[in-house]
Amino acid sequence: MMEEDLVLQRKDYARIIINSYRTQKGNTELWFILSSRDFNQGYKRMKYLQQLSAYRREETAIIQELAVQIEITKRTLQSDLDNISDLKNKHENQKELLQQEQTKRKRVINSLTSKEKQLRKELDQKKRIVQKIDEEIAKVIEEEKKRKKVSDLTPEQKLISENFSENKGRLPWPVEKGIITGQFGEQKHQVLANVTEKNIGIEITSMGKSYARSVFKGTVMRVFPITGGNVAIIIRHGKYLSVYQNLVNVRVKQGDVVENKQELGEVFNDPDNGQKSILYFMIFDEKYLDPEMWISKRN
Repeated sequence: MMEEDLVLQRKDYARIIINSYRTQKGNTELWFILSSRDFNQGYKRMKYLQQLSAYRREETAIIQELAVQIEITKRTLQSDLDNISDLKNKHENQKELLQQEQTKRKRVINSLTSKEKQLRKELDQKKRIVQKIDEEIAKVIEEEKKRKKVSDLTPEQKLISENFSENKGRLPWPVEKGIITGQFGEQKHQVLANVTEKNIGIEITSMGKSYARSVFKGTVMRVFPITGGNVAIIIRHGKYLSVYQNLVNVRVKQGDVVENKQELGEVFNDPDNGQKSILYFMIFDEKYLDPEMWISKRN
C-alpha cells in the first residue's frame, strides 16, 4: 500500500513538473510577473509562483519521506521474516529433539522391561538354588539322624566343631582374594523397587580366575550340580556345615577329608559379566548363619 501511494505521489509530481514546464516554456518567471496588467495581478502571480515552489518542495519531501518509510518498513518486515524463520527452525529442531527423546525413552522403557524380566528370572533362579541347597542339607542331616543322633558327635568331630566355633571371626576366606558384593539376610533388591530377597549366605566376587577353598578342616558330605548354578559342595565341620556354590572343575568328591584352605574347585568365571568369578558361601548350624561374622575381616 505504501509503495502504491509512492507511485501515485510520483505520478502527480511528474504531472505538475510537466505542466509547469509547458506553461513556462519560452517564458521566464520574471516575464510572467512583469507582463501583469497591474501591480495587484503581479503580486498575485508572484505569490502563486511562491506557493507552487513551496508545493513542489513539500511534494518532494513527502515523496522522500515515503520512500524512507518504505525502506524502513521493508527492513522491519525482513527482520520479522528472519525471526519467524529462526523461530520455525527452532521449533522444527525442538520437535526433532522431542521425537528423538521419545524414541530414546521408548528404548529405555523397553530395555528396562526386558531387564526387569531378566532380573525376576534371576530371582527365581536364586530361589531354586536355595531350595536345592536346603534339600541337600536336609538329606545330610537326615542321614546323620539315621546313623545316630546329631548331637552325638565322635571325639574328633566334637574337637573339630569346638575349634570351628572358637575360630568365629577368624576363619579364612573361601577365596584367596575378593570382595563381599551380596550380604546375608533380607536385602532390598538393587534395581527392582519394592522387591526384597532373602540371602542364605554371602556373595563374594573376584576378578579373573579364582578357586574356592575350605574355610576349615572337615569332610565332604555332598557334591551336587544345580541347574543354572553349576556345582555346590557341602563340607561338615563337626556340627557345622559350610556350603560353596557356583563351582566348576571340582577337585574333591563325597567322603573326602579336606584341610584348612584346601582348594575345592574353580569358581565359575562369567565372560558375559566382565570376567567376574562369584562364589556363594553359606554356613549352617540348625539354621543359616551370617558367614560375614565367621570369616576374618581381611582375606
